[in-house]
Amino acid sequence: MTKRIIVELLGTYPQIKVDGQPVQPTDTWLELFMYIVITNMPRHDRDNLVEALYHPEDAIYYADAKSHLSRTALSNIPDEIVDICLKYKNQPSITYDSADVWVDVLAFDELAEVEKSEFGDVIEPGQLDNLLAAEKLYKADLVAGYRSDKRNFSDWLISLRKRLRSKYRNVLERLIRHFMVQQQYEQARLLAEKWRASAPDNLIPLQYLVWLNAKRMHMDRVNMYLIEMDSLQKTQPVLLGKPSDDWRLMFSQGLQPTLKDLALNGKRKYSPSDLRKIASRYVTGYGNQLVHIFDHLIVNPTDHFCLLVGASGSGKSAIAEAVGRTWRSLGDDYAVIQMDVTRDTSADDLLNEIATALDKPFLLNLMYENKRQSVFELLSHNTHLLVFDQEESGDIFSGELQIFLKRTAEYAAVLVCSEHHWDDTDAVTIDAVTLSNVNIIFRHMRDDSEAIDIRHHESDIVELVGGMHEKLFLLANTFDMCGHKLGQVIPAMKKITDDDPVLTWLWRNLDEDQQHVLIVMSLFDQVQRPTVDDIISIVGASPVQAHMAMKVLKDSHLVQLYEEYLRMMGVLHQYVNARVLSGSDAIPQLDDFQARFVTHMLDFTTANIDVPNVLDSQRRNLIKAYRMALSQDMPFDIELFGKFVRYLHRRGVRTVAKELLALFGHLQINWKTREAIEIRQISADIVRDQGDKDAAIQLLDMAIHDAKRLDDDLLLAHLYHSLANATYGLADEQYLSHLELAKDHALASEDGHVLSYVYGSLGREAWSRTENELAEKYLQQSLDFAKGLNLLNVENFAATTLALIALDRHDYDTCQKYLDKAHEISIEMGNVERVAYGQLNQAALYNLCRQPELAMTVLNQALTSAKNIQNQYLEMSVIRNIGRTHLLLQNRLEAEQQLRLALLISQTRNDRRMKAAILLDLGRFAFTYSAWSDAYRYYRRALCNADLISHDRLAAEAFYGLCITGIMANSIIEIDPVEQTLASLVDDLKSELNQLNNVSIVPDHLQQAERYFRAGPDNVPHLQHISIVDPIIRFFL
Repeated sequence: MTKRIIVELLGTYPQIKVDGQPVQPTDTWLELFMYIVITNMPRHDRDNLVEALYHPEDAIYYADAKSHLSRTALSNIPDEIVDICLKYKNQPSITYDSADVWVDVLAFDELAEVEKSEFGDVIEPGQLDNLLAAEKLYKADLVAGYRSDKRNFSDWLISLRKRLRSKYRNVLERLIRHFMVQQQYEQARLLAEKWRASAPDNLIPLQYLVWLNAKRMHMDRVNMYLIEMDSLQKTQPVLLGKPSDDWRLMFSQGLQPTLKDLALNGKRKYSPSDLRKIASRYVTGYGNQLVHIFDHLIVNPTDHFCLLVGASGSGKSAIAEAVGRTWRSLGDDYAVIQMDVTRDTSADDLLNEIATALDKPFLLNLMYENKRQSVFELLSHNTHLLVFDQEESGDIFSGELQIFLKRTAEYAAVLVCSEHHWDDTDAVTIDAVTLSNVNIIFRHMRDDSEAIDIRHHESDIVELVGGMHEKLFLLANTFDMCGHKLGQVIPAMKKITDDDPVLTWLWRNLDEDQQHVLIVMSLFDQVQRPTVDDIISIVGASPVQAHMAMKVLKDSHLVQLYEEYLRMMGVLHQYVNARVLSGSDAIPQLDDFQARFVTHMLDFTTANIDVPNVLDSQRRNLIKAYRMALSQDMPFDIELFGKFVRYLHRRGVRTVAKELLALFGHLQINWKTREAIEIRQISADIVRDQGDKDAAIQLLDMAIHDAKRLDDDLLLAHLYHSLANATYGLADEQYLSHLELAKDHALASEDGHVLSYVYGSLGREAWSRTENELAEKYLQQSLDFAKGLNLLNVENFAATTLALIALDRHDYDTCQKYLDKAHEISIEMGNVERVAYGQLNQAALYNLCRQPELAMTVLNQALTSAKNIQNQYLEMSVIRNIGRTHLLLQNRLEAEQQLRLALLISQTRNDRRMKAAILLDLGRFAFTYSAWSDAYRYYRRALCNADLISHDRLAAEAFYGLCITGIMANSIIEIDPVEQTLASLVDDLKSELNQLNNVSIVPDHLQQAERYFRAGPDNVPHLQHISIVDPIIRFFL
């Protein structure tokens, strides 16, 4: 049913009628009224505003009134209202002056819309003009002069003033941040002073004023503002910038403030043509493709994914490099990670590459799902571009890999270079060189002003380059390098009979020095390239000769110098590798070049073997060098080789490490030296990581046998530690024995690395045996050794376990200290799973402190992480704890639902330990709501499952639950003696104990069970003051 609203103006007070019945003018109706008054009035014709209220029929009708209303008003107006009538009665008091105010209000509202920009704090010119106009229009308070003696109308005016003032301050802050990023500090300071004058009790304008005056070196003003900040900090949090003491510390160290101190983002907006101009410094002739790529990835990103398709030799890699270099030029925080993809490349390999590039080596050994989510959460669309470049010909991107790459684009900008199109994916295409486009491509590829006429040569050129842009580029820029004309070069090329006439002609027209430079360059990887100094040292010619050769090559565009690194065209790199390095066109100096290359790279390894990040920058070339050395029997340092292989193993490059070890195994060496034994240990670690523990144990036993003759404690410490890792989970006694031997030899050799791991393992074993004091001692020692060695994974484990031990003894302050430390380390490691487990432990602490609301918050975060990394065990644990938290919150239905869901997952996983623990929780749930028979049944099932897995502690908890449930079901706890009731249940409970085969109930576990029980819902207060452990011990143990 439709309704008609009539607003009658009675003096300054509007009376509103709906279908003839007066209604109370709420804030919504008053806002609606004011919008009706000023809607659609031209700003330049304010004199007619009041007259516009008087229609010849004494009314104004709006066919679609709702389209003129603010969002707040619109959300409160019933849907069935279809038209609004404004009618006057007597003389309304809306005069020209007040109408002028309301028009200004509307204008300010329109101008002051602060849009969020994906380009940071820089404001686009159109919006900047609007915000500056809004700032001028706001004269202290737009509606300050408007008064009303009517309460409702005055309340609405006050609310309106607050809204406008808040909007004005948003405008000021947006302008301040814009001018700061643009380094227009005086304009920013004047606006910050205005803000401070209008809000003297606000910390935020003070933060801007401190920053701006420090930037202009007005330290007297800075000190004045910091004194004001001191007092304001006592009553409000520091939401932006730094506390005053932190500013003082920074200035005392002589440091200047930076944009990051105030979370400023200086990104500027580029058009595709702007970006193409930057990219044209690095690549020629691909303008259209670059514009489309930049539009996909930077200017108008929709899915942050771009597929570049072109045949081999079409220039995909060159385009990708230009895009990457352009991306880096956008800001200091912008990073590019480039990866080559082959048929054998898996998603896990790519994750390892990204984790290494992000300097997160602790992620390399994680399970796939955890690794994937941990890596993804370190990425950002605003800073990271990932380039996946096809390294070998063919259709190599499997459907699984395509899905992975598209999912990666949900977290970072992604550019994929492929030879083939993908189903259901739009692509930027590099069309092959054909008769229809060869002329224009040739012209674009010549970067000089001289126009080259290729008429009558088009078909020959297309045939010679075989559709490849890179060969066309080389032809276009080198045919005249020795004074040749195009008409002379093309017939000469056509006479060459091999597969690469363009490159063969080009190679034959290079002098010996130029050929040598290209050969040495081709020894290096295409991604991790050499510097000029690298080439000169390996070529062996005089520096002057080498520089002259490189100058000719650069002038002919055969080689490009980007920053300090040299790049060779892809097809030329392949040609030299295929024709010269393979031996078909080998030169006499090749062996010397390869030997110098190996020596050069191994010297680099020697200098940086302890700096993995530096090794990462040349890893591909180091691997090539060791392959050459091993396959050609070149001399090298065996100890250094062992350290390099261990570096590869720790960096997740295990396939290559295994390959190098296999090549090394064919050498005729003394395998009983210290260096050779270390390599055998590395081999055993790799075999163990691949799942063959028996083979690893056999290798290590033989290595230890040989190592004992050397009397080397350091070597034996590492070998016994590896052997302990190999026997973990197989034989507890052997495992502990090997740990003790590793500890003894590590103490003798003062090896903190082994000691940190061994003490951590011994602490874990002591904790599992509930020897908490011994566990704390070992774990604290592990933590102390790990701190100085940057072993974040060991620190994280030790801190987490120490937190759990403190939680078990109700030392909540110590527990929180270690939980905070573990959380910081998990964040530094970038390990999403460890963060989630930390949240799980934090929730347990909150629940013990009777703060279930806080527990529920962190558990929901942990549940999201568990689902993202597809860790079913973690998800089950979180759901179980959510159910327990609902129990504390007295949410009966939710508690039962979550606990039953956790039980279902445990049954699906066939996880009996977790099943027993969840049955205990369900027993506690039933006990809480006085469902004694259900509680007894759950506790009995928990006892059976604990017995099946020989878990004494869970069995003790279950038996305690049976006893306390029996007491509650058969007595009035506040009146009847506990011992008397328990005595009446002896026969039934003994029959339960008699069915146990694999567990024994001990007093310590019963004491612990009672503590756990009391930590649950306090639904029977009397139980907090009595203990039933002693009667249980007397009657049953």
